[in-house]
Amino acid sequence: MGDLISSKQSFDIRSILDFYSNISDTSKQTNDFVRYGKMQAPISISIYRAQQESGSYLIVDRDGAKSTTWNADTLEQLNSVAPLEKRYHSHNYFELLYVLNGDINEWIEEQCILLHPGDCILLDKNIRHVEEYFQKNCTSSCAFISINDECVKLLASSELPYETPQNILQFLLTHMENEETALKSFYQFRPAKTSTSSIPPVEEEMNAILYELTERRPGFILMIQGHLKRLLGILEDPMQYELVSAFSMQGHREELLAQITLLMKSSMGLMKKEELARRMNYNAAYLCRIIKESLGKSFTQYRLFIRLKAAETLLLNSDLTIAKICEKLQFTNRTYFYKAFEQVFGVTPNEFRLQR
Repeated sequence: MGDLISSKQSFDIRSILDFYSNISDTSKQTNDFVRYGKMQAPISISIYRAQQESGSYLIVDRDGAKSTTWNADTLEQLNSVAPLEKRYHSHNYFELLYVLNGDINEWIEEQCILLHPGDCILLDKNIRHVEEYFQKNCTSSCAFISINDECVKLLASSELPYETPQNILQFLLTHMENEETALKSFYQFRPAKTSTSSIPPVEEEMNAILYELTERRPGFILMIQGHLKRLLGILEDPMQYELVSAFSMQGHREELLAQITLLMKSSMGLMKKEELARRMNYNAAYLCRIIKESLGKSFTQYRLFIRLKAAETLLLNSDLTIAKICEKLQFTNRTYFYKAFEQVFGVTPNEFRLQR
């Protein structure tokens, strides 16, 4: 086994993968390197690799605690003892999966999505899923970012005005308290173009977060917040990534309503019906009828309600002034905002914030 990777190279996710791929005898490995995968709340990065070499697979555990090799016979025995459907799991935190190389089948509830290098999946809390790496004659690896509620609150509390809405952050905020959700939702991000840089932008931010998590120098939490926000910004940049939303619901109408809900919440209610119809590839009048028949609200009433729920979240989890919240949610008349908010929540925005 070669020398351990040292200095700043240690904080490169692909260097970690290269290091593990060169381990021929895992019983001799040291613990100096695997610490990079250990869980560290409120955010963590872990790495997983399945590699076929001479009929064996190298597995790096998700918590970074150890690695092990399985030959083809052992792998076949594992699949018979613990078939894929029995390896489904869920988390009480959000999980962002990023494919480094190879292809991965991501099973979410009853759906299977084939992911390629550069693809990302943002999984909601408590959604059942499992990754399938073991495809014959292939090597697959990916990195995970685990984000708990504390991390989401930190991101929201440091929020500053942006030219465009932070839809992913809003998605995290609105799903933060969902311990058991009937809405099985996730975001799929597909690269809009092949990266021309030696290190893709998403990986650059992951490496930076990994460095801060490992070094833990003064101010590292603030640095992590900044890099995580930049990472989310990359995923939201249409020049770099395409957003694909998917759901697992019973019934076509329920599935449509779930998709409407997620898109409207992710835009904080700012999306107009014409844009909603374009994103969903449906007639706008038909979607309005789905909303009316299912929720008893017109689209205008429903859109207002989503904006007010977004205001509730911002009042609870950010230090933005009410004037800034009105501006962010495009309420041009502050008196109207106060009146509408009080009708829904029974108190004024100021009184609501004092109660938190």
